[in-house]
Amino acid sequence: MLGNILVYLLGLLWSFLKHESIPDFSELRYELTEVQQKIIAAFNKYLTRRNQQHLQRAQKDVTQAQRVEDSQRKREGYPQARQQFSRLKNKDSEVRALVMEYRNRLLTKIKSGELQTSFQVDDVRVAEMDILVKLTPDQYASVPIELRYN
Repeated sequence: MLGNILVYLLGLLWSFLKHESIPDFSELRYELTEVQQKIIAAFNKYLTRRNQQHLQRAQKDVTQAQRVEDSQRKREGYPQARQQFSRLKNKDSEVRALVMEYRNRLLTKIKSGELQTSFQVDDVRVAEMDILVKLTPDQYASVPIELRYN
């Protein structure tokens, strides 16, 4: 009799612990772990090697660029050329700041007026025949002003 009660209580405890409020949850969880393992295996099989190859190629490019820099550093006139380039970059930063200030003033004037204004830009990055893009003042304000070599 005591054994029957003990088996009954153990069965009750077991059913209470294993009860799921979401039907088929344990099966779905098992499928999820299988799919996650497949994804990890595919990542390790296909992407890890490619990522390592990219990193090795990038390291090789950095090493080669460092070698070129070291060889150029030995040439005469290199420090003066570096200083000239530094001055050029500083001047470009000043020009960029002035263009941004001009754009901000232009947008302020446009927004204070009642006219509906749009900007037309030739966007050569668009892979279409018609590269003319119309921008609202807010879209124009979000377009970055940058120089090609930066």
